[in-house]
Amino acid sequence: MRQTPEFVTTTELMAWARQHMSEKGWARLDGGAETETTTARNRQAFDTLAFQPRVLNNVAHISTTAEFLGQTLRIPVMPAPVGSTHLYVEDGHASVVRACEAFGTVPILSSNIVVNTIEGIGAVSSWPKMLQLGISGDLAWTHDAIARARDAGYRALCIAFDTPRFGRMEREMMAAHEPIRPTHPLRMGMDWETLPKVIAGAGMPLTA
Repeated sequence: MRQTPEFVTTTELMAWARQHMSEKGWARLDGGAETETTTARNRQAFDTLAFQPRVLNNVAHISTTAEFLGQTLRIPVMPAPVGSTHLYVEDGHASVVRACEAFGTVPILSSNIVVNTIEGIGAVSSWPKMLQLGISGDLAWTHDAIARARDAGYRALCIAFDTPRFGRMEREMMAAHEPIRPTHPLRMGMDWETLPKVIAGAGMPLTA
């Protein structure tokens, strides 16, 4: 197996990833919606944030750990759910689970699983996992997916409501990449009144 080099900065990591990824995979990972105006604005907003140093605080003994789902996290940061991970690494979501376990944080896994199943990813490790579920199909389909995640050992459910319709990603289109879509149609009629029906009986912590 090819060894990934050690990186000092995220800039180095991004450059290495670009060199070792297909044009389609990079367009999917690094691209944004439409002409990527929002992506640029998000980056600009993030760059306005700064740490305010406070001197003469005793930092001889500090801890960056946090508690989540009864698990001690190495740092209070979790990877965002990313679909189509098979474009970036051969075994897709399974690698995400292993990396999070090795590092010490909890993965949020997209339900857009291509090279495995909800159950298959759940069996990779007993390490705590969350499933991000995009709302598609009817209520029976949604409830079945939630039950499968619960039975497969996922500790919490993250419901995604941000895609009532598929967006247009121009960089993907230029790279001739056609994303894998769910087999069930998206639920464009979702609103606050139907939400309780979707999550009824989930039996696990919920976030959105």
